[in-house]
Amino acid sequence: MDEEAAIRAGRVLVTGAGGFLGVNLVWALREHGFAVRGFVRRPPRGPQWTGLDGVEFAMGDIRNATQIERAMEGVTAVLHAAALTWLIPRPRRDAYRVNVEGTRNVCTAALRAGVRRLVFTSSASTIAPGTADQPADENSPDNRGLIHAPYYSSKRLAEQVVREFNAMGLETITFCPGFLLGPRDARPTTNEMLLYAARFRWPIFPPGGMNVIDVREAARAHVRALWVGEPGERYVLAGSYQSYADLGRVVRRFLGSGDVWVLPRWTRLAGTIPLSIASGVFPSVPNGLSVPSFQYGFICYHLSGAKADKTFGLTHRPVEETVRDTLRWFGVANGAPLR
Repeated sequence: MDEEAAIRAGRVLVTGAGGFLGVNLVWALREHGFAVRGFVRRPPRGPQWTGLDGVEFAMGDIRNATQIERAMEGVTAVLHAAALTWLIPRPRRDAYRVNVEGTRNVCTAALRAGVRRLVFTSSASTIAPGTADQPADENSPDNRGLIHAPYYSSKRLAEQVVREFNAMGLETITFCPGFLLGPRDARPTTNEMLLYAARFRWPIFPPGGMNVIDVREAARAHVRALWVGEPGERYVLAGSYQSYADLGRVVRRFLGSGDVWVLPRWTRLAGTIPLSIASGVFPSVPNGLSVPSFQYGFICYHLSGAKADKTFGLTHRPVEETVRDTLRWFGVANGAPLR
C-alpha cells in the first residue's frame, strides 16, 4: 500500500478546523475525497461551511490532552492548523499554552495513535525577512529581535516541538505561509486589510509588504504534504511579493474608484507611541492596531517559495484573482454581493 492509499484508509484530523486556513483545509481534503474529522472549539456554523458535507466534527481544545487523544481515534494523518493568532494575547502566556504546549499535546497524541504523518502550520514570521534581491527561504536565520510579540516567539518554539517529535519517529512537515488571502475567512483575519480598503475610498497603508499566498493554494500544499515531501523538512509558502498599498490599489480598482495613501517611514516611530498608550488602556485592541502589527507593516518581507512550489507542484493565481474572489465571497456572505 502506498503512502496516499494508507492515509485514505482512515480519517485526516484537522485541528483549528474552524479558522480561516482550517476551513479551507477541510474543503480541500473533501474535494480530494478524504474522510475528514474537524477538531473545533465550538459547533461549526456560518457561510464558510455552506455546501460542504461528509465531515465529522470533534469538539475540544488542544490544551486538553484527553480531548485531543480521543479525536485521534481512527486517524491516519493530521493537519495541525490550530493556533492562537493574537499577536499579544491577554494574558501573554496563553500564546505558549496554545501554540507550544497545545502543539506538544497534538504531537504526543499523534505519535501514540500511530499517525503516519503530521503537517504543521507555522508562519513565515518565524523567518528573518529577506530582500528583493535575496528573498528569505527555509535556510534563512530565525526572526529574533526584529519585532517582539508572543505569537512570533511561540511559533518558533512550536516548530522546535515538531522537530523533536520528528526525531522520535513521527513524520512531520512544517509550512511557513506568507500573507494568507482568500475566501471563507469568517472572522475575518488577514483579509481584514482588503475589507478595510473596500470600506474607505482613500485608505491609508504602511509602506511595507509581503509575499501573498492564496489560501486555496496553501490548502492544496497541505493536502499533498500528507504523502509528498521529506519528513522533518520546512517549506515556505509564498506567491508574488505585494506591498500592502498595492493590495489596497487592487481593491480600489476592483471597486472602480479611489486610491490609497502611503504612510511615510518616519511615522513608524511616531505612530508607536499612541498605539502603546491605546493598548494599555484597551487590552483587547485588534491585531491590526497593536504595536507589533503596526511596526510589522513597515517591513518589506520578501520570501521565496521555490522549494515548496517544486516539491508540491504549486501554481499561483494572479493576486487580482485572489482579491476578486475574496471580496465577492465576503459580499455574498453578508447578503450584499459586490460587483
